[in-house]
Amino acid sequence: MPDEVNEELECLRKENQELKTQILYLEAELDNMRKLMEKEVSRARQQASESLIMKLIYVYEGLERALSGVKEEEENSFVKGVKILHRELEKTLREENVEFIESIGKKFDPFIHEAVGYVPNEELEDGTIIAEVARGYTLRGKLLRPARVIVVRNQKKEESSQESS
Repeated sequence: MPDEVNEELECLRKENQELKTQILYLEAELDNMRKLMEKEVSRARQQASESLIMKLIYVYEGLERALSGVKEEEENSFVKGVKILHRELEKTLREENVEFIESIGKKFDPFIHEAVGYVPNEELEDGTIIAEVARGYTLRGKLLRPARVIVVRNQKKEESSQESS
């Protein structure tokens, strides 16, 4: 009889150990799932934030276009109000860590610029940006939209490289 009790006791100890191991495994799995869910929620919030920021940028640019057509002598209280709104929206975008990509006079960078045209200009270095068709933006270092630019492309370098081949 004591052998049977010892055997049963050993069996129960083994089962107890297996259950403890299972509990540890399930706790680890639950912790991993919790971390994954937190990451997903964070990603969803970031996507929603980026989407809202882009909508605000379109409103900002619309106000900018509207104001660009107003002559100084035509300014009235409505136009002044729109200018104030435009400035406040720009301030808000900057407070939300939106950075405006400065392009004119800089070297073309395919990571933040999109070339929409090329023009010759012997006075400037090849690859210099001379005009901006649409401003680009980054949010916390992430590119929201590349700046659409016109880039200098000189024929001299192309011709000399073709002649040497």
